Amino acid sequence: MDDGYKLIGQILVDMGAATQAAVDHALERQMGGDKRRVGSLLVDAGASAPIDVLSALGEQFGLGIITK
Repeated sequence: MDDGYKLIGQILVDMGAATQAAVDHALERQMGGDKRRVGSLLVDAGASAPIDVLSALGEQFGLGIITK
């Protein structure tokens, strides 16, 4: 995308928190009718950790996250 907006799957791949194959599989599931978001699909499949999805969402929206 030209405005600098990155999709969550690409951010996770860039972070090393998911493989491209796992993201592709999640997208295929969505196209097949699964209504869950990509991050949820990746976490449920064990392909990404919840904290990594949270970090990626923070990056996507320009927000930091607070961890203990």
